[in-house]
Amino acid sequence: MIELNYTLLWQMVNFLLLVLILNFIFFRPLRKVLEDRNKTFKGMESDISALNGEAQRRIEEWYAGLDAARKVGLEKRESVKKEGLEEEKRLLQQINAEVEKKTNEIRAQIAKDTAEARDALRAQIETFSREVAEKILGRSIS
Repeated sequence: MIELNYTLLWQMVNFLLLVLILNFIFFRPLRKVLEDRNKTFKGMESDISALNGEAQRRIEEWYAGLDAARKVGLEKRESVKKEGLEEEKRLLQQINAEVEKKTNEIRAQIAKDTAEARDALRAQIETFSREVAEKILGRSIS
């Protein structure tokens, strides 16, 4: 059984003294270190969130720049394509004009050659017909 005497009082004083000494030596510095660590982590978390926001902003800017560059590239490609088609159309018109001119020249030359050949054949037609008649008849025709 518990006896109530001066030793109980002495043990209570020793216990309270031990709690005070431990509080000054161990608990206060430990709580201060933990509090400083929590402040540091909270500061780091705010820095991390700020850096994440900055990184996200830069990524969005990069994507916006990439989209703008793609748009400019597509516009340039379309303008070059359009210029190419216009140049092709111009060249085809020029070639068609040259072909038409050459065709007309060749037709005119053929018509001229045909007329010359007809004239030459008409001049020789009487001679040829006489020779053919002589060969068919087997005698001379005067």
